[in-house]
Amino acid sequence: MSIILAYDGRSAAQRALDFAIRYAEMSGLPLYIYSSIVSRDVIEREDEFAEVKRYMGEAEAKAKDAGIEVHSVIEPGRPPRTYWPRLPDSTATS
Repeated sequence: MSIILAYDGRSAAQRALDFAIRYAEMSGLPLYIYSSIVSRDVIEREDEFAEVKRYMGEAEAKAKDAGIEVHSVIEPGRPPRTYWPRLPDSTATS
């Protein structure tokens, strides 16, 4: 089992990250932080992609500082289609 968090760096996502970190600390489960970029074009716009990498790096660092196992992933695509097939222990098909 794992904890999965979709993350976009906004204040609501930051609160969800805090909760996920606390839950991971209590449960001992690894935390997977996902951010999706709606278009591959965003990856080519360095300033926007740099912002995504920045907030994902901050989220990962915060989780590591709490001493939990954390993995961060940035994928192109719409969130439901991007995350579901890549979830750890997922038996679902898209």
